[in-house]
Amino acid sequence: MKQQIIFAVVGYVLVACGGAAPYTAKPTDFYPLDSLMSAQQLLLQEKEVVKTVSIGEKSENTTFEGTEDWFDKEFGFLKEFELNKPGYVGSIEVSEKEGVLLYAPKAGEKMIIDFVKYTFDENRVLATIEGTYTDQNAKSIYGSFRSFTLDFSQGVLQSYKIRGYQKIILRDTVYFEVSGIIN
Repeated sequence: MKQQIIFAVVGYVLVACGGAAPYTAKPTDFYPLDSLMSAQQLLLQEKEVVKTVSIGEKSENTTFEGTEDWFDKEFGFLKEFELNKPGYVGSIEVSEKEGVLLYAPKAGEKMIIDFVKYTFDENRVLATIEGTYTDQNAKSIYGSFRSFTLDFSQGVLQSYKIRGYQKIILRDTVYFEVSGIIN
């Protein structure tokens, strides 16, 4: 319950300030990615999105207005990177220096995430989030890898890039990239 109240307050602060508030990590806390993305969802509704999708050699561009449905579909995978889950307790190593906050599994830990890195500007306002994950549970049937970069300006998402591949047994590997600019 206490954690939900904290997330609600952080979410409110993010929305009220128009973006991400300055952040200072505590040794036992993880960056509240879910609260950040909930605030971004509100901030980005009705903004113009220029999106490019590439699958293999094929590429397609579209321009549309951001909606809650688009946001959920585009960024739903980030739930894997929400580290404030009971399953991650004691499994994540945290390092912080010079505006970079890095989370990665401790040596010997098998997790779906490879790393999550938050970069902050000189005012401790979020500038970028990067991360990768590999679906290690499905290696016998298929392989899956995804990396992402989210770029922020004054705490508001401005652009994103999601890359990866899927390999299904007895089929070719399919590479994909989704990028977007939010105006």
